[in-house]
Amino acid sequence: MILESAVLDVKPGQAMAFEEAFGRARSILAAADGHLSHELRRSIEKPDRYLLLVRWRTLEDHTEGFRRSAAYQGWKELLHHFYDPFPAVEHFESLAKPAGSAREVEFFYAPASRDSYLAASQMPALEAETGCRVEWRPVNGVEIRALRGRDPFADAPVSGQYDWGYRRLDAERWADHYGVPFREPPDRGFDFRLLASAATVAERLGRAADYGWRLCSAVYGSGEWPLDEAVCLRIAQELGLEPASFASMLRDRETGRQLAEAAREAHARGAFGVPTFFLGPEMFWGNDRIAILRDGLLQEGA
Repeated sequence: MILESAVLDVKPGQAMAFEEAFGRARSILAAADGHLSHELRRSIEKPDRYLLLVRWRTLEDHTEGFRRSAAYQGWKELLHHFYDPFPAVEHFESLAKPAGSAREVEFFYAPASRDSYLAASQMPALEAETGCRVEWRPVNGVEIRALRGRDPFADAPVSGQYDWGYRRLDAERWADHYGVPFREPPDRGFDFRLLASAATVAERLGRAADYGWRLCSAVYGSGEWPLDEAVCLRIAQELGLEPASFASMLRDRETGRQLAEAAREAHARGAFGVPTFFLGPEMFWGNDRIAILRDGLLQEGA
């Protein structure tokens, strides 16, 4: 993965127009071959300055693919006239990990997903047994399926494995195997996006793992009901996060953007549901793939 970085100095008085134009240009960038994710941040000290970070699969995907594409002309027309001076672009690569250092496992999970709850319960053991570090990446599974254009949970079950009764029984068996509690919420109509947004706020505040686990547990491992904003704020307060600030971030534009970007990144990398794990370029989908992921980490360590 390559990280592109560009400091964008926008002409005075043009910040709002630039942000509106970037909102239109965003889809051009997201559709580029090799694009994984991107984010635009505004400077606190200099409100006319922005930082654009783009994650590309390879350097060539940006320099040869995107920049030489017809779509890039539309990108230029929308944005390049805002800059003064024209930004310098740099590309960064990950540092090689020293021998014996911890491998990172990216864990894309949705708090509203049964299998995400089950998988989340095993993350501390995975870290302890293999020496890896798990990065918790909240995402709305509904958005990943929408990007694929196919949703096996919509309408009638496409096969027996998607039948609600069987899925509940399967989750109960896994919970018993793991030794964790499991309850089916009394109504499946709770707000999936709200819960994923709350987990995203916690990620922004550097509390992705402990908040993510508590929220997953509230949904499938407790008697909490309704699963509403009050539950999200209570968990934040228990972890020492200020509830009013948390509530404000729950509704702000950056949280929504980051949540949507997580779905786009996961989809671009091949994910089609949750939970999904990435170990470098390798993808593992499903709670039942943790054993294979664990074996791979142990073999690599050996």
